[in-house]
Amino acid sequence: MIHKNQLQALLPAVSANLSLRAISILAKFALLAYLGRYTTLGTYGLLITSLGLGVQLLGMEC
Repeated sequence: MIHKNQLQALLPAVSANLSLRAISILAKFALLAYLGRYTTLGTYGLLITSLGLGVQLLGMEC
């Protein structure tokens, strides 16, 4: 059984982890958007990168 004090002690670590993961995913998306707009990344590259980000967003990566 997990007590309220234990959950409160874990809250900063969980929040930091969630924040870092969100920043990482947003940075990858921003890079993808930049590359798709200003370079010749191509349809295949955009599709593969979008699928990779989607898998990561759903939390299904290894």
